Amino acid sequence: MIGQDLQKITIPLDQTGFEQADRLSSQQPTLEQGKRVYLNTLAVWAVHTYLGWLGIESEPSWGDSGHASLATVMDGADLVVPGVGRLECRPVLPGMASFTIPLEASFDRIGYVAVQFHDSLEFVDLIGFLEPLPEDAPALEPPLVYLDDLLPLEALLNVLHPVNRLRQWLDSTFDAAPWQPTASLVAATRSAASTQKQRTMPLPSADQRMSRGKIIAMGEVPQQSVILALEVIAMAEDAQSLEVRVQIYPHREANQLPRQLRIAILDQVGTVLSEATTGDEERFIKLELVGCQPREYFSVCLTLQGKSVIEEFIT
Repeated sequence: MIGQDLQKITIPLDQTGFEQADRLSSQQPTLEQGKRVYLNTLAVWAVHTYLGWLGIESEPSWGDSGHASLATVMDGADLVVPGVGRLECRPVLPGMASFTIPLEASFDRIGYVAVQFHDSLEFVDLIGFLEPLPEDAPALEPPLVYLDDLLPLEALLNVLHPVNRLRQWLDSTFDAAPWQPTASLVAATRSAASTQKQRTMPLPSADQRMSRGKIIAMGEVPQQSVILALEVIAMAEDAQSLEVRVQIYPHREANQLPRQLRIAILDQVGTVLSEATTGDEERFIKLELVGCQPREYFSVCLTLQGKSVIEEFIT
């Protein structure tokens, strides 16, 4: 029985997932191993499908579970999320209230997603998330996990999209990697940025100010990458209030931003607070949030040609 605070997400299984499961399971030496690999493969494919809905890249074939020979000797259902790590997708049989984590999957994982099967294999339910096991946890027997102890799937999104805490950026001792000082990413002589800054109102007085940026790949070529930068300003007249300026610059190898790049700032429930779409020869975009109080959440979503990248923040 699933805890009352968890909301399942139903995922339809498609023909590609079944073909992958058939291929890997047919190469197993016993019927029991074949069934195990079949369910593991479908669980991985279901989570891969879910991440695809969210615009998050994942690679089912890169994990140990995607190789028939490794799947024979290891009860793993790992899904590789490039740049993040291995996510374990554990099958849960119909009617079961718990599942075990095989010893070989009890380490080197960024977390665990419980995938509950129906009597029919047309759909599965993603029912919750478990954080990585402690490194010093005993490894004598497979850990047993009760479904009532799982976290909501939002916890998975926090792992895949780490929340950036902007007030910590203002602490000079805080390492905000992989965010870098914006000046180190954006050429100081970029004329478009300079022109845009001249058009804006003068900066208000502030006790503290920090600007950090990050290269966001929106396609396969550098010209489709952009620099997402956030300038965080602590207002002198109100120590609790922050002003946040979201700025988008072209990649160093491009003279302009990709055409039809959409930039949206969303609140916690997905309402668009501010947005812009690039046109021809656009070289700089800026959106602003003012009067941000402590623990306000927002996200910046960049979308280009059907691909979306989301960065999450708390003020």
